[in-house]
Amino acid sequence: MPDEVAEIPFLGPTSVSLDEMEQQANQPTPPKLDEIKVDGTDIPEDLRGKSVADVIKLAGNLANALKLSENARTNAETMARMASQQPSAPPAPVAAPEPKELSREEISELYATDPIKAIEVMQNQAISKVAKQYEVRLEPLFSGTSNVA
Repeated sequence: MPDEVAEIPFLGPTSVSLDEMEQQANQPTPPKLDEIKVDGTDIPEDLRGKSVADVIKLAGNLANALKLSENARTNAETMARMASQQPSAPPAPVAAPEPKELSREEISELYATDPIKAIEVMQNQAISKVAKQYEVRLEPLFSGTSNVA
């Protein structure tokens, strides 16, 4: 018995049986997408002759472009909705009733009785005329900037 040595097969991590080797050899290798060209009459003209890898990249880029345009569209809708919900320009303030403008004859009669009061009335009338002219000229400017802000 000591002369007989039992043969023990080595079953380590690198051992492979013949059946396993045949299975690995028969497994198809994945195709190289850079080498496969897209051709045919059913293929759109701009994709003919390109590799499958290029077509996959193009499809990915188109998907990204679609996402970006969809985000831009939703942002534009949101901004339009927000702009429509903003309150409109405040109504013009209601002007107080203006005092009656005195004629020259009335001012001369007032001057004869109370000269300081007559001068005060003339000044107030001149100031109100100038203020009206400024309002008329500056109103388009103010209404244009209030819509922007």
